Formats: sequence, C-alpha cells, structure tokens
Amino acid sequence: MKLKPVDHPRGLWMRLAFWWSKKTYGAVLTPMRVVYARNTALMGLAVKINSVRTKKLRLDSGLSLLAQAATSYYNGCGFCQDLTAAQVILKDMDPDRLQDISDFETSSRLSRKEQCVIRIARDVTAKRRMTEETELLAEDFFSEREVVEIMWVIASETYFNTLNMPFEIESDGVFGLISKRL
Repeated sequence: MKLKPVDHPRGLWMRLAFWWSKKTYGAVLTPMRVVYARNTALMGLAVKINSVRTKKLRLDSGLSLLAQAATSYYNGCGFCQDLTAAQVILKDMDPDRLQDISDFETSSRLSRKEQCVIRIARDVTAKRRMTEETELLAEDFFSEREVVEIMWVIASETYFNTLNMPFEIESDGVFGLISKRL
C-alpha cells in the first residue's frame, strides 16, 4: 500500500526531525514522510531503538551495522540496505564489505567473525533460529551477551524492514548522497 509522503509535517518535533534528516543524509528519509509524520509516537520508538543500537550495546559498532545490513539484505528491504550503507560511511568504515554479504562465505574482505554475524542474520531471517553449525561457530567468536545483542539487532532491523516494505518504501539514495559529500 503506497501512502503519499507528507512534505510539511505538523508539530515542532517532526519539523526538527525532518531538518535533522536533511542535514545528516541530504534528504528527508521516506519513512519519516510516510510513517512517522502520521504517528509521532512511532518516531519516538525508532529514535529509542537507534539510541540503544549506538549507545547501549557492547557489540562492536561495525558488527552491529553488518548485522543490520545482512538482515536488510535477507529481508529484501532496499531502503534499509541503503541507509545502513550510508551509516557505515558516516562511521568512517569501509562500505565495500557490504557488497560481499551475498557471497560472505567466500569473501576475502570479511573476517571469520564478520562472516559469522552474516551467517547468524541469514539463519535467523530465514528460519527464526540458528542452525547447529552456526551456533557452534557463534560460540567460538562471541560471548553470550554478544549473541543476545546480535539477535536484538537482527530483530530490531526486521521490525524496520517490516514497517517499510508494506508501504513500498524503497531506497532514498542516501548512500550516494553521503558518498558525494565526503
């Protein structure tokens, strides 16, 4: 179901959010215009989720972003893949590694630990659980807390993917906009 984007939101909170998005990414992100402008409480939830992702996890931020990117890839959310790639650039990380998600098992750019994160995301998005092989591999690389955090990142990314896809929200091209600016 496509909804017409809201270009002039009501309320100071959403106007500030639109301004921040334009300043940060070079565009007002489509979910803000389609979903959050219609229900600002959902915007508050999105801000809280992203705050936990960036400030409350012990998991390395690069691994967290890789889990987000892999989850978006396996769930088929082009918007979220593009946004995560832009976030990788903003964190001064190498976005080329994201191109290897589809062939992660043979990638020379990804460490075994990074390959494990992608394997976990693949298993959980497809089957809602890890295979025994993936569990054994995860035990080699991650503490129990890190596994919990990886699962939470996958779950939270799946929430965003599931919110965007029914509204046919596609890539905003923010990766390209950020790449040109930096």
